[in-house]
Formats: sequence, C-alpha cells, structure tokens
Amino acid sequence: MPLQHLREVKENLQHLGDDLWAKTTLYLLNRRVVFLNPETDQKEEVVSGQGILQIPLEVVRGDMERAVHALRQRDETTIGRITHRRGLANNKPVIAGTRIPVKSIKAFAREGYTINDIREQYPVLTDLDIQALALSFSTSFPSSISLGS
Repeated sequence: MPLQHLREVKENLQHLGDDLWAKTTLYLLNRRVVFLNPETDQKEEVVSGQGILQIPLEVVRGDMERAVHALRQRDETTIGRITHRRGLANNKPVIAGTRIPVKSIKAFAREGYTINDIREQYPVLTDLDIQALALSFSTSFPSSISLGS
C-alpha cells in the first residue's frame, strides 16, 4: 500500500470526525482502501469514490452452471444424425448439434471402447448418435462396437 495513498485516504476521511473514524471499518482492494460510506451505505474506494460491486460468487457460479447446461441442450432433430458444415471442425463430418468430429468417435471405437465408454468421454452424445455413426460409416467402422445399450 503506497504511503501517498494512505495520506489521501486520511485527507478524504477527515470529514468523518474522530467518533465516526474510530467506528469505520476499512478494507483493502487491489492496494486501494475501501470503506462503507455512512452517507450512501455503500462500499466505496475512499480516494476516487468509485462504488464497489458486491456479487456473491455462488450466484455467479449458479448462473454459469445453468448457462452451460443450456448450451449442452441439443435440438431433438439433430440426435442420431451426422452433419458436414463448412467452417466447422475443419470441414469434417461431426455429430449433428455438436462440434464432436466423427473421426474422434471412430478412434475411440477402433481402440475397443464400447458405446458406454464413448458416452463417458462425450456425455452429450446419445446411443442414437453413436449408432448413426456406426451405420453411416459401416465400411470403416469396427465391428467390435456393440450397438446395444
């Protein structure tokens, strides 16, 4: 904490008087002093008077979890389909409604992963997605993959 900043804090808080000064709690935020302004009942940086936002991280985390869950929701019409869109996954086929390349799923299958193993790696996929992949690429898809659940 720079001494010059502390001098500015003292200067800006002199108006509180000895009684309020003694009852005031000071906080540090990024090498700046913050206090609860009795006039506004808000936390402010002492020298600039800039308000301090107090957002509980639990609220932010909860909102983020909901947003991620919403992003993972797929349109029912994309389940069990493979698509090939320009500019997506280097123009390679992907599981529709995702950015998961077909070649990634095929690589897992070649290594002997079952449908359940693949779904553990890609929870957004359904059995229908993996079955569509197996049927669409049956000539190069390993026969060892079990299409049952």
